[in-house]
Amino acid sequence: MNMRKEIACVILILLAACVNKPGQPVQEATSTAVIGGADSMTSIVVADTCASFQDTVTYELRQCQLWYTKDLPEAYNGETRLWTEYEVYTENVPVINIFVSNPTDILLEFGRDMRFYLWKNDKWCPPEQKDTSYTIVWNSDAFMIEKAPLLYCFRYKLNEYCIPKGKYRVQKSFSRGDERILLTDSFEVK
Repeated sequence: MNMRKEIACVILILLAACVNKPGQPVQEATSTAVIGGADSMTSIVVADTCASFQDTVTYELRQCQLWYTKDLPEAYNGETRLWTEYEVYTENVPVINIFVSNPTDILLEFGRDMRFYLWKNDKWCPPEQKDTSYTIVWNSDAFMIEKAPLLYCFRYKLNEYCIPKGKYRVQKSFSRGDERILLTDSFEVK
């Protein structure tokens, strides 16, 4: 009888060890969903949604903060454009997500550059940095994804800037072949 209990315990332990228990569930990607979270680590993930044209690829490219790329629904057809996840953020926002749609089959090249400006005294000025000893000096390097994703999401931590209430503008430059593209969007901090 004791032998049966011991064998049953060993089998249960083996079964428990073999069960796949992910630490965090992967959210299903939709046209409005952001995979991951501002306080969680992201890594390379491919989520197949039963059709190859709906694949979502999540990247972790720390050098340029590319968070993920995703195919777009038909509603996004048109020109290449940039927008922030929200039009209004709260003070001391730690992270903002910036989306870029590229409804073409030509890939975008991009670097680390992302510029933030604060509307102050009737002009756009860079916000004050908390640590001025750190500056990016290699803005012209180029990253690109082998295929031409239709949606890019860049996640930027704003904790290196002093972000008071006000109107802000974000700019990011891209290249598409020989064409240079500078994309801009505005948001507010209230």
